[in-house]
Amino acid sequence: MNHHDPVHFGLSDKDHYHGQSANWLRRLVPLLKSRCHEARILASFHFVVEASIRKRQEKLQAFCFYILMLL
Repeated sequence: MNHHDPVHFGLSDKDHYHGQSANWLRRLVPLLKSRCHEARILASFHFVVEASIRKRQEKLQAFCFYILMLL
């Protein structure tokens, strides 16, 4: 993950371009608290990807509010 740019990743594929569903993000939350370092890194990376997509869509404030509700 050290060599990947989350912003570029979010723009790199049509499947990622519009972002993921709230349900998909909800399933990542337990990984943020995992004992496995790699799982935490991967989940964090995907949350940053989503934040960059929402910022581009000018929906970052709603995204941040939703994330706070999940945690």
